[in-house]
Order: sequence, then C-alpha cells, then structure tokens
Amino acid sequence: MTPLPDAAWRISRDVARHLGLGDIQDLVLAPGGRLNQNLMATTPRGRYFLKGSRYPDLETIRKEHQVIAFVATHNIPVVKPIADRAGETATRAGNRWWVTYPWIEGTQLDTNGVSPTTARMIGLTLGAVHRVLAQMPGPVSTSLPRRPLLNATEARMSEIEGAISRTPNPSAFDRSEEHTSELQSRQYLVCRLLLEK
Repeated sequence: MTPLPDAAWRISRDVARHLGLGDIQDLVLAPGGRLNQNLMATTPRGRYFLKGSRYPDLETIRKEHQVIAFVATHNIPVVKPIADRAGETATRAGNRWWVTYPWIEGTQLDTNGVSPTTARMIGLTLGAVHRVLAQMPGPVSTSLPRRPLLNATEARMSEIEGAISRTPNPSAFDRSEEHTSELQSRQYLVCRLLLEK
C-alpha cells in the first residue's frame, strides 16, 4: 500500500485534535468513494471516516447535515457527523472542509449491478427517505436552477459522446453498443433527476 503524503497526516491530525478524538495512530485511504477525499483514521478512541468534502462552501455542508439530522429523527438509518464543542460538523483543514463520522464496517455497492433483493431494498429505503423529506420544514435544497443545470449537463454529455466518436483508435469498449447504451441511459437518468422537484 502506498504511504499517504505528510499533508494527509497533518490535516487528519488537525481535524482529530479539533474534535478531541485523540492522536491518529493509523491513517489509510478509505475504500470506495468517488466524489470526495476519503480517509480512515484510527485513534485511541476508535476508527473514524474523514471526508474531505467536494463542497467549497460551508453552508452547503450545513444544509446536507441538517437533512441527515432530520431523517435520523424519522427512523431512517443514517450516520450523523461528529460535531465539535460549538456544534459545528465541518472542520476547515488544508484547502477544504472535512467532515468526520464514526467508522461503520461495510462495503460500497458494486456499480456493475445489484441483486433484485438489494435493488428492492434500495428502492424501499429511497421511498422512505422521500416521504420523510417531504415533511421537512423549509426548503430542503438550495433551490438549484434546474433548467440551466440540465442544459449544462446535456451539453457536457454531448461533448463527451462527441469526443468518443472522434477518437482515432477507439477501444472495443468505446465502440460497443453497451457503452453507447450506458451513456444514453445515464444521460436520461441525470436529466430526469434534474427535472424532478
């Protein structure tokens, strides 16, 4: 396993010290994850998941954590972030915001498919989350401009498809119908999600 850079240790120690978690004894990249910088830290008090947030602004992170706290009060299984003494759930360290959670053993679902039983469980959980969020007071989202975001997403996906079609020596994957079908399927799902309220 490749050792983590000194900056990762320094940042993780700053976060752990700020939250009173003790000195970090071990630090590794957390398995899975695609959107954030994820680390697993071990201290004398236990193991923790440190998420280097992709969001540059604290307000977006706070709104996300308000949603987590709300659904937790309605029997939705969520892991709440660890707060500091002032009640803040994000810590600024390095050039980003870090959020710390208790470590939960498990594995990330394989993106290549799930069993019908797992898909049903995901669907039921998602439905329960939607029912709970419909009860949340105030605006749940940051009122994203859906149409401009949709247009930008469609334009970017068209750019990607165009770049693939212009590749001088496309791979067998790029030439396959499955690849084209997968891109079209994802474009449809993204567009549908952006149009839903």
